[in-house]
Amino acid sequence: MTTKFPKVNYIGNKQKLASWIKDSLPLDNSYTVLDLFSGGTSVSYELKKHDYRVISNDVLFASFVISKAIIENNNTFLEPYHLMEAMQQP
Repeated sequence: MTTKFPKVNYIGNKQKLASWIKDSLPLDNSYTVLDLFSGGTSVSYELKKHDYRVISNDVLFASFVISKAIIENNNTFLEPYHLMEAMQQP
């Protein structure tokens, strides 16, 4: 899994706090974590990278889509050439 997370610019973005939040949790990653106000999902993604089970939720539909694609998805990986192919289609 790629560890670089794309920055989502909006008020309330927790990307700068994601590592601190992860470090504040027990080291035992057998816990399930609920990211109730996931926004750009930076905290959910940080926890997923460290093998926590994550439930990610937000009222915004865009946040739902990001969570579905990045947090829930464990099987589909896109390579840069996939993007290039998609951009070339009419």
